[in-house]
Amino acid sequence: MCEYLFKCFEDKMSGFFVILGNAGEGKTVSVRRLSNEVLMCFENTKGGKFKRKQIQSENDTVDIESLATPVLLNFTDLKNVNSVEDFLDKITEIIHDKAVRHKVIRKIKILKQNFHKKIDRELYKGKFLVLIDGYDEVNDEEKVRISQILLEFVKEYQKCYVIITSRTAVYANEKFNDISENRILRLAPLNKEKILEFLLKWNFEGEQSQWEIYERIVNNYQLERLAQNPLLLTLIAYLYEKEELVVPKTISDFYDNSMNCLLEDWEEQKKTLVNRHKVKSEAKIMALQNLANKVYENKSDVVRWIDMIRAAKPAAEEYAEEVKEVVQEIYKYSGIIEKSGKNQYKFYHRSFYEFFLAGYWVREKINIHDYLRNSDDIYNILFFYFSMQNVDKNTQVLLNKYIRDNIENDFIVDPLIIDCDINDNQLIEEYICKKIQRGRVMDISFCQNLGNIAKKYPLTQNIITAFFRTISGNPRQFNYRDESVELCISAHGNNIIIL
Repeated sequence: MCEYLFKCFEDKMSGFFVILGNAGEGKTVSVRRLSNEVLMCFENTKGGKFKRKQIQSENDTVDIESLATPVLLNFTDLKNVNSVEDFLDKITEIIHDKAVRHKVIRKIKILKQNFHKKIDRELYKGKFLVLIDGYDEVNDEEKVRISQILLEFVKEYQKCYVIITSRTAVYANEKFNDISENRILRLAPLNKEKILEFLLKWNFEGEQSQWEIYERIVNNYQLERLAQNPLLLTLIAYLYEKEELVVPKTISDFYDNSMNCLLEDWEEQKKTLVNRHKVKSEAKIMALQNLANKVYENKSDVVRWIDMIRAAKPAAEEYAEEVKEVVQEIYKYSGIIEKSGKNQYKFYHRSFYEFFLAGYWVREKINIHDYLRNSDDIYNILFFYFSMQNVDKNTQVLLNKYIRDNIENDFIVDPLIIDCDINDNQLIEEYICKKIQRGRVMDISFCQNLGNIAKKYPLTQNIITAFFRTISGNPRQFNYRDESVELCISAHGNNIIIL
């Protein structure tokens, strides 16, 4: 990804780029890595000034002058931004605060005003790379407002680069802008080589072996499917190290096992000598579910310490624990909550919040009918909810309806069909035929999801196998649809006609 974007910088392809991926596939890591790779091309000289240094890539000399200084933000940072001028102020504030913190400049008001003018001039020259993470983490109203501001910003500063990240399903329904395919980067699942590369860097203790866990992963369909996601692979390695790794039936089961392990003994591996009272995991889970609901109600991913206290109080009363001890255990010893600013805390990963919120809905028997009507922003919460409630007959009715309502959206429906036990065979067949007919972007994820569905639902195997045969001799199909090959599909039971 970095090499591709560096080439775009050299070719002066300023404007918007989008990085798409599912929960845990590494969108945030990708923009941080890109930011770091760009910064590695600069060197600090005497007097605190930075200059671009000459480096060699594997094939050619990188045109360092084409690189811009990265500025990393989150869409949630832009909630109070209402104009291009506000956005410019936000960029200036971030750069100025970093410069002051690292003693590059002094904190003087007059200097800050001059600094603002300098940033404005450098933006016109295209000297900044603006990276904004989490398009899917703001509500619809904020998406529309911020998107319009960013479009105006790029129109004003035409030489600037703006890279945003989003979950694939959200972006598919609400495209940020009419961005060409060569400016959309989709994060691919980890293949076996990448999984092994990751595991070889993990420092397992004792008799545990990177090769042993690798063999367990590649020889088990469910573990290999999970390991294709970087976040879940990290949790697999952690569970293996703690000797808690079992083969899960669903992703929801895997999260449940992982969160319980984190809440039980995250700090044990550090061999801390501090005596502390271990709070019951049930109390911590209930407190985290309450906190997730608070995040949802506030429409903000950030909470205060008092919010955590209030979320923990019912849990402490239920399980006869001290409120402060519940909060301390969650914050200090679980790795699930992190500090994000002065008296600001948030879930370490958005999928952790979604998992606990789904648990809250199940626990409180929340009626989710209204949520189904406007579900684009909460599709992953609904995924966890349906997975947790899969045996309930009433939930099955809702699930089937939800799939029919979203049958055109592969990114929402694929995980539900793979993880939940769908009892409507006609619905499964209808969805597979529509999915193949659409054939949007036939990348590795598209094909892997079809393979996972075929493995779980034998009734689809004839249809999917026939489809794979038609594209096996045409590698281009795995990237973009080849207009010279049209698939006209008519499903009759388990038979398929391809014209």
